[in-house]
Amino acid sequence: MKTALALGALLLASLPLQAFELVSPEEYNRDLEAPEVFAPPPGATRSLQPAWPKIEIRNPTGSEARPPVAIEVRFLGDGKSAIDPESFRVYYGMLGIDITDRIRKATPITAEGFSAQGAELPPGKHSLRMSLADRSGRRTEVQVKFKVLEPTAN
Repeated sequence: MKTALALGALLLASLPLQAFELVSPEEYNRDLEAPEVFAPPPGATRSLQPAWPKIEIRNPTGSEARPPVAIEVRFLGDGKSAIDPESFRVYYGMLGIDITDRIRKATPITAEGFSAQGAELPPGKHSLRMSLADRSGRRTEVQVKFKVLEPTAN
C-alpha cells in the first residue's frame, strides 16, 4: 500500500499544477467581517476529542504560506477501525463555509488522506476546520490557521 501511495505521489508530482479556487475573494471578505470565536495562534492546530482517528496537517506547516497553497493532510487510525473518507469535511473561516466538494474536485480523498496542490486563497488570514470519522463512529476535528502572503512577482 505504501508503495502504491509513493508511486501515486510521484505521478502527481510529474503532472502540471492545476490551480483551483478554494475560497473566493467575496467569501474571504464576508468571513473577515464575522466575529472571531476561537483564536489559536497562526500555524497552530487544535484537536477536539477523541484520540482516534487523527488528522495530521502536513501542509501548510507554518504560520505563513505562499500562493498557490498546497494542502496536504494524512489520516491516522488506531488499526482497529477503518477511516471513513466519505465522512471527511472541511469548513472555511468563522462562517463555517463547507468547502469539502472543492477539495474533492481537485484531488481524491482516501482513507490515507489527500494532497491538494494549487489552492487559490486571497492574501490574508485563513482558518480551515477539518472533521473526520472512523467506521466505529468516532469523530475528530482539527483547525489550522495560517496567513497567505501576497504573490511574488517573477
